[in-house]
Amino acid sequence: MFNDNAKIVPFLSIDRVANFNVTFDDGNVWISKEQITTLTQLSGDKVERNIARIFSKKEHDVNIASRCSAYYNTDVLASIIERSKDNMRDCDLIRSRQFLSWAKQLAKSNQNSTRPAHGFSIPIGMGAPFSNDISLHNKIGNIKIDNFQLAKSAYESACEFYESAMILMQHMKCDVSYVNMAFSCELYLKSILYYYEITPPRTHALKLLFSQLPSGIHDQILTKANLIIKYFDTVLDEINSAFEFARYLHIRINVTLNVKDLFVFTAIVYETAKQLIMPEHQN
Repeated sequence: MFNDNAKIVPFLSIDRVANFNVTFDDGNVWISKEQITTLTQLSGDKVERNIARIFSKKEHDVNIASRCSAYYNTDVLASIIERSKDNMRDCDLIRSRQFLSWAKQLAKSNQNSTRPAHGFSIPIGMGAPFSNDISLHNKIGNIKIDNFQLAKSAYESACEFYESAMILMQHMKCDVSYVNMAFSCELYLKSILYYYEITPPRTHALKLLFSQLPSGIHDQILTKANLIIKYFDTVLDEINSAFEFARYLHIRINVTLNVKDLFVFTAIVYETAKQLIMPEHQN
């Protein structure tokens, strides 16, 4: 069924509802029907009916997307989620999409990387100095001014921090994962502000950034957050300074981090930012 060099990889969702091993083989993550049921909280019958319809309508090739009618790749899972999303609870939808994001990053990390050692490159002749001096870059005008460009680049950076946080959490690196997720949340909020041509305040404070969102978007996120996160107003106060606080955990004697609620809030903001900025990438 799988190649000899296939890997068994553990997955644990943020809310700990999904806790199982998947198989990574041929550049794909393979998941069973039972695991799809656990992940999405759809009934086994609904999962089976969706899979049957996906293959009968030839949305995916059964010979490519299935292994012995027992395991399925993430294309099939994404199609099930898309078909069922209107009938899924927000918490189940977030968990399912967390898995897709994690699986995508797992596949990327197992490819031969062609990126430079530092993870980025600057085109030669573009006038960008090899320096991290902020004032120097500002002085020569190496700064974006178009709001949609800023929204898109903030969103893309947020996605990288989000995916990094997911990977670190799988290895139980809670403190480092928390820092990455906090900065990801900040960037998603700022990407939404840029999209609406609102200049974000120079702050890491999530509560302040959230309060600056246009009222319709603010209320949309607030409604979802109140449904999923108990005592959301209190939680928002708790995670408000998450990025600044978590970077200096080494100076604290005892610390308790609200990891779960930060991750869930970030996932809600991510979904909103994605719908606005990258609608063509909707599953």
